[in-house]
Amino acid sequence: MTSLGAKVSLGIGELVGTHHATVDEMMEEMLIHERRGIELYRRLLEIAEGRDVSLEEMARQMVRNEEMHVAEIQKMLRRRGDA
Repeated sequence: MTSLGAKVSLGIGELVGTHHATVDEMMEEMLIHERRGIELYRRLLEIAEGRDVSLEEMARQMVRNEEMHVAEIQKMLRRRGDA
């Protein structure tokens, strides 16, 4: 980010500390955070496109990884017999 002229925040991000009554509730919250990560990496990709190949490729890889995480969580949330 600094190579593009931006400043890096040293602040602490949002902390997840919600109590969950079930594993499904915890996984639903995980989905929210994974999807938010995808949004942020897509924004990074837009900024980096055509400016920094390494950052662009990293952003693409992170979007891909987060999308895989979402798919895995969604599979875990399915009930037996669900297609």
